[in-house]
Amino acid sequence: LLLELVYFHLPPPYKQQISQENPMKLDEYIDLVDQCGYSIYPGFISRSTHGCQYKKRRQAHFKRIFASSDNLDDVVITGYSNDNYGPYGNTTTKNKSSFVAIALADRDNNGAVVFSGCEQMYPSSIALDWGGCLIASLGVVTAHHHKAMNFYDNTMAGILGERNILGHSKGGNLAVYAAANVPSEIQERITVVYSHDGPGFDEVFFDEDGYVRIASKIHKSVPGSSIIGMLFETREHVEDGYTVVSSDGASIMQHFALHWQVDHGQFVQADGLTSSAQYLARTINGWMAKYDDEHRRKFIENLFAIFEAGGYDTFGDLTSHLTQSLPIMLAAARNIDVEDRDVMIEVLKGFAATAAASVILAK
Repeated sequence: LLLELVYFHLPPPYKQQISQENPMKLDEYIDLVDQCGYSIYPGFISRSTHGCQYKKRRQAHFKRIFASSDNLDDVVITGYSNDNYGPYGNTTTKNKSSFVAIALADRDNNGAVVFSGCEQMYPSSIALDWGGCLIASLGVVTAHHHKAMNFYDNTMAGILGERNILGHSKGGNLAVYAAANVPSEIQERITVVYSHDGPGFDEVFFDEDGYVRIASKIHKSVPGSSIIGMLFETREHVEDGYTVVSSDGASIMQHFALHWQVDHGQFVQADGLTSSAQYLARTINGWMAKYDDEHRRKFIENLFAIFEAGGYDTFGDLTSHLTQSLPIMLAAARNIDVEDRDVMIEVLKGFAATAAASVILAK
């Protein structure tokens, strides 16, 4: 519920109204869902008849969860940050910065912070929505990480009970960063950190004292055909310390937790990553290890420009029309510098392989 709710952007009048002194009840937030911009969908879909109907269905689902739960009725929203522009993200003159977070607390003074991941707002494009997001997760500290730390510090002040941190995609990366960088006495009060298909960090980060202290409290989960969550992730096997979840999605669409299988309130676990996902992770991470941050940045920008050359605004459409878009993307990759071209072509082939593998497993 919380991981998806953060993707429903409150209408602008509510953005500045929530604070620890002026909290919003969780059910009040749910009552506003049909008025929110839904950033899992591109903005133009979110505002369409189909998008409005979908939001109402999710709202009804959230209400059922709330009504049937015995521990949500006293939960309040104590902090909200959304520095996107306008109700659906972008305007014609400003692009979103894609930092959205909510903080929650209950009557027992337990708290939680939830960070949003990549978004598909308006105007929508794969390069803007995903490329920019992944550049913020290149294994180095960015403005988003500083915003996550400030949000955590401001909203968890005064929380004396449990402190939980969670996020999906880029949000999972931010959750791990925040947990690893608070003082050691605060780390002791953190109960758990959830990173759902969130990209990792470079090796230097994993060797830092802050991460080493909190590592045992970090729970990472990825789908069987994970692409995003395996960036800067050298562990390929379940026994190495993370959970692989069964998903109904195809290829990159497995990244969306809405496709993850749930049974009796728990994610259904898969045996491990698909062989194509393991190959793709080795290919990308092996290349990343050879170059500096600026070269990585340019590579990500070029890669997502090639994805966009496929002719579709969303990964869902791109995956659905892969037989038409893949030859176009491969042709576009031939214009890339020779030192990056081979690995980029391998990434595109791996993207196609994960799509084929996930479709076969879904049958």
